Amino acid sequence: MSELQKALLVIGLSAIIAVYAIGWWQQRHYRRKFDATFKKSKPQEDALYQDNALKSPQLVQLSVLHDEKLRASDNLPVAESLIADATDELCAILNDRSDFILELQLHEPSPASVLGALSQRKFDFGKPVNICGLTLAGQRWERAIADSPTLYSQFKVALQLVDRGGLISSAKLSDFRDLVVGIAQHIQAKIIVPDVQKTMHAGLQLDAFCVVVDQMVGVNLLPAGSRLLSGSAIAQALAAQEMTLESDGAFHLLNDQGHSQFS
Repeated sequence: MSELQKALLVIGLSAIIAVYAIGWWQQRHYRRKFDATFKKSKPQEDALYQDNALKSPQLVQLSVLHDEKLRASDNLPVAESLIADATDELCAILNDRSDFILELQLHEPSPASVLGALSQRKFDFGKPVNICGLTLAGQRWERAIADSPTLYSQFKVALQLVDRGGLISSAKLSDFRDLVVGIAQHIQAKIIVPDVQKTMHAGLQLDAFCVVVDQMVGVNLLPAGSRLLSGSAIAQALAAQEMTLESDGAFHLLNDQGHSQFS
């Protein structure tokens, strides 16, 4: 093993240890915070239990169940808002400077399954494809899932222009445009299509910027002796760590919102 390989290995291992240490510290910090909060809180006395001699056990049990349902219903808006924030985050960051975005205005409200032809080919373009829908009921943008029964009045279909592999080709960008335009015609939807040349120009500027600021920490895996590492063995090891193969051809570790943390 050369000195360069040893140095890269040490840097990679140090970065991994630092990430785990920060995660352990944050988990310990929040656990202590929550434990302190629960210790300070005192259980409130239920007024229904003060007249136990006058009330039957059945009435007391019903009142307790009723209180539990009320507390659960009070927490529903908070939980729903957290879920909404998580799903809306992806749609909020879509931008015509980093994505090729086509907007579809539907003839009638439809689920995301009407874009099934796009879902079948989303890995053909070498860059991430995201679909956001405007919900008919709540009138908010959220990530549209193919098997969801939610009805949408509009869709935004976005193809990412640049990733670590570089800028998308104009040929793939045109193929993506033609596919989405064909789907829109099939479902009788009005469509807004950006100019391909202007989009490529924006992508070139973004790619040049990323080249300047991009930093990467890599870990080289070197098998002992003459033994070779097979692709299937590597794929199984990555899958065991919950890493998934994405449309850019690389394995990514995704967070709860579906965003890549590293690849």
